[in-house]
Amino acid sequence: MCLIKTIAKKSAGFTLVEVTVAMAIAMMVTVLTIATLQRMILDEQAAADRMDAQANSILAQNYLLRFFSEAVQLQSNGTASLDAFAGGTDVGYVRSYDSTATPVSATPVTIAVFNRENGNLTSGSQFKPTGIFFLPPTATSTGVLFIDLGNGATLSANYGDLFVPDLVQFSIAPLPVPSGVLPYLNVTMVFRHFLPGEGPEVWCPQSAFTPCNGIADIRGFRDVTENLRIDFPDNEYSTSPGNNYETDMGNMYFFPVLGQ
Repeated sequence: MCLIKTIAKKSAGFTLVEVTVAMAIAMMVTVLTIATLQRMILDEQAAADRMDAQANSILAQNYLLRFFSEAVQLQSNGTASLDAFAGGTDVGYVRSYDSTATPVSATPVTIAVFNRENGNLTSGSQFKPTGIFFLPPTATSTGVLFIDLGNGATLSANYGDLFVPDLVQFSIAPLPVPSGVLPYLNVTMVFRHFLPGEGPEVWCPQSAFTPCNGIADIRGFRDVTENLRIDFPDNEYSTSPGNNYETDMGNMYFFPVLGQ
């Protein structure tokens, strides 16, 4: 009889203390698991944003290197606006520009307008007008680099052509010499990616947080600065695009180099 009572007592189940402790442990494990999963998701989003910014950086550099290297008769226009040349021009122009200078433009700024060699020999034209534009960032929108390859009636900044986002700063400084030859361009681009969950996405450049967003500082982002030098060792030009530099093997382009 005593043995039956002992077996019944042992099979009566867990005590309230045991159940409470087990539930507490299970809840702790669940909370830790959820927190770990959330951190993994945020890390994955941050990595994806960083890769997107890096990809856009490489894309912008490749675009500028490629199309500037095909420019014919390129010369500096100083800091003067190039908007009047949106329809194209025989002589190529590039201006000095810094997107952080005030006042910040609310519309795309024309950076360069020039003719480039047209590889499509069936189009009936040896050259194609090309325009490069930059839309400065605001507190809530990214800066965008636009490249119009001259497929329309006029050159303009639009999302139907080539464009690169994620920019918070763009500056370009051509170095003219008395003869008018443009030996090289210095280009600085700053790309931004954000850290998810660490603050609002603000696209103001670091040098202009207060005038752009009304605050002195923000958190939760990383900026990547790219300095690009585009060399033109023999940038010859005359009075018409047809008189560009030629060799016995056809038109020769002096491809620029990527600055460090």
